Amino acid sequence: MKQQNISLSRREFLNLSGAAAALACLIGCEAVASTPPPTFTPVPEAAVLPTLPKDLTPPQAALFQLMIGNLRYISRTPKHPHQDEQRRRDIAAKQAPIAAILCCSDSRVPPEIIFDQGLGDLFVVRVAGNAAAFSDVIASLEYAVEHLHTPLVLVLGHQKCGAVTAALEEGELEGNLGKLIAALKPAVEFSAQQPGDRLENAIRANIQLSIKKILKYSPLIQNAVQHGETELHGAYYSLESGKVELT
Repeated sequence: MKQQNISLSRREFLNLSGAAAALACLIGCEAVASTPPPTFTPVPEAAVLPTLPKDLTPPQAALFQLMIGNLRYISRTPKHPHQDEQRRRDIAAKQAPIAAILCCSDSRVPPEIIFDQGLGDLFVVRVAGNAAAFSDVIASLEYAVEHLHTPLVLVLGHQKCGAVTAALEEGELEGNLGKLIAALKPAVEFSAQQPGDRLENAIRANIQLSIKKILKYSPLIQNAVQHGETELHGAYYSLESGKVELT
C-alpha cells in the first residue's frame, strides 16, 4: 500500500483536537467548556501520521503529541520513544515533561504506554478514581506546573473504573478507602439523572468535577491557565479499544 503523508495546519489541528474550545470558563472556578468530543480514528498502518505543526502554542503542542501517540498505540504502530540509555543520561540531571497527567491507579491504564511516550515525557500522578480530592494530589500537579513548567495538565478517567463503581454501590467502606470513595460520590450524584449508563456517566462527571476541584483549590494552576502558560483538559480512556477521547 502506498504511504500517504498527512500534514495539519494550526487551524486543522484545532478542529481535530478541540483545543480551541478548551478552558472557556476559568474565572470563578467554573468547569472547562468543551465542544462535543472529537473523534480520533485509527489510521492504516501504511499511513504516515500527522507531524507536529510549527505554529502551535506549547500547551497545544503537548496535547497534539499525546493524541498522536495514542493514535500510534491504537493503530499498532508505536515508536516506544525515549527509552534507551542515552535518554536516561539526558534526563538524569533535569526533567522537562510535556504533560502532567492525573489518572487512576488501575493497572490497565499506564499513561506512558497508551500515549506512546517514554522516560521523562510525562509527570504522572496516580490515585484510584483519578480523584482530585486530596492536597497531596493537587500539590503534585502544582509542582509540575510551577517548578517543571509543564504546559499541559490532563485529567484522565477510564472505562469500567473500579473506584467509581464502588461509589455507585450502597454501603460504607471503612478507613482511608472509605474517604476516597466518599470523594467520588459527588460525581455519582451529579450524573444520577442523566440518561444512559450510570457508571459511564459517573466516570465522565468525575473527570469534569476533578477539573473544577483543581481550579478551585489551586490558585497557582488557575493563574497559569488564565495566563496561557498551561492548559487543563479532561480525557476518557476506553479499556476495550485503547482510544483516548477528549471530553
